[in-house]
Amino acid sequence: MKTQAFFAAAVFLGFSLGAAENMLKNGDFESSSIKPWMTTKKGFKTIYEIKNGKLICSGDTQNKYNYNLTLIQDVPQQLVPGKRYLLSAEALSNVKNAAKKQGSIQIRAIDKNGKSIKYYGVNLTLDNSLRKYHYIYTPPANAASHQIYISHGNFENDDFIEVDNVSLTDAPEIAKEEGNMIVNGNFEYFELEPWRAPQTGKNNKFYQLSTDTSFGKQCLAVSGDLNHRYKNSSFIQNLPALQHGKEYLLSGRVRACNKNATSGGLTNLTNKSFKIHVREINSANRSLRYIGFTVNLSEDTWKYYEKM
Repeated sequence: MKTQAFFAAAVFLGFSLGAAENMLKNGDFESSSIKPWMTTKKGFKTIYEIKNGKLICSGDTQNKYNYNLTLIQDVPQQLVPGKRYLLSAEALSNVKNAAKKQGSIQIRAIDKNGKSIKYYGVNLTLDNSLRKYHYIYTPPANAASHQIYISHGNFENDDFIEVDNVSLTDAPEIAKEEGNMIVNGNFEYFELEPWRAPQTGKNNKFYQLSTDTSFGKQCLAVSGDLNHRYKNSSFIQNLPALQHGKEYLLSGRVRACNKNATSGGLTNLTNKSFKIHVREINSANRSLRYIGFTVNLSEDTWKYYEKM
């Protein structure tokens, strides 16, 4: 399937990091010893080793656990149910033919009886590029303890992943700048909240954070799939109440591109569209009208749009 994508960015928002202490030990792998990370799935070759300050996770085809090799660290602190935490890491894969191979960095929530509640986290993209990963985690009420899992599976002996800067910290809050009613409209936060995608739900694949900009910032990458059940997809955020008779400015920067082409916007534009608009809703939750702008899909340059 050809991948065609839109990139959208807005302005005026940021987030406040503050001083966040990493709860994990040796998450930067600067120590020559792998401790306190541990594994029970040892095999016929070295699976985990530290080289040049990075954790190397290799395959072991003779290991009966090669389908799911794991490196684990107990979270030394008690996490507070309902509080938000940020799990972060960097990873660079060196994998041939990524089909049926997997990697992930997760936090395991455990109940008071030592049973798993659920694993939360991120799947690693095995495309041989360096990527940063972030996951906002909120412990469930019955979580008594936690562990961090670095996992990979079905690797060949010469496949490996480099992992670095694994951390678990208090999650920063999004700082809304005065004057902008849209939260995380510049897409500089670690996740896309509070935006939501009703047509794709939790398995969102059409809306992703991207650094493919010309101005050193993150943006929203929007893609499509002709085989998806919904031909029209929406990315939505609720706004606070607006005052009748007052003027507001809706604006954003957008460019359109075809990832299979070296230049130019989208091709075969018939029946394709991309709009950013405000939906007016009455007291019965019915649409009154949509006010906004339509993006030019033939341009592969960042263009500023606005609508009063």
